Amino acid sequence: MAPPLLDLMAGLRGSTGRECRLLSVVNGNTLLVQCGEPEPATRTDISLASIVAPPREQPQVLTNAVVTVQLLGVPAAPILGARCLPEAWAGIRAQTALRLRVWFADDLDFTIRPNANANVAIAYADGHSVNHALRRTPHDHCAG
Repeated sequence: MAPPLLDLMAGLRGSTGRECRLLSVVNGNTLLVQCGEPEPATRTDISLASIVAPPREQPQVLTNAVVTVQLLGVPAAPILGARCLPEAWAGIRAQTALRLRVWFADDLDFTIRPNANANVAIAYADGHSVNHALRRTPHDHCAG
């Protein structure tokens, strides 16, 4: 019961005024986040280029949604669907490492790229990429 509550408290504390906030850590490379309305722009700039050329298609924006995101470049072994005990243990270690990164961060921010298959994200804890810190080489824990 305590880890999900600590995830939520870290999300509330670390995302004040941000577009997305952490709801929970699902596993070692997956987060559940809630994305709200971005703050409205204070002014709009109209330039000659925007009148002459049609505007480019804007990327899909997540608004008022609870989404599951995969951390880009961060592999993690499964916990519940593990094929062997060492693989489950590696999944628990990966999940704990991610939780510790977000729990001890004063500031959390997310760059999310919505995709048809899965949403991918880069998470920043205190301005540093969590993805880069947790990047590891994937290998088969059950071989041998």
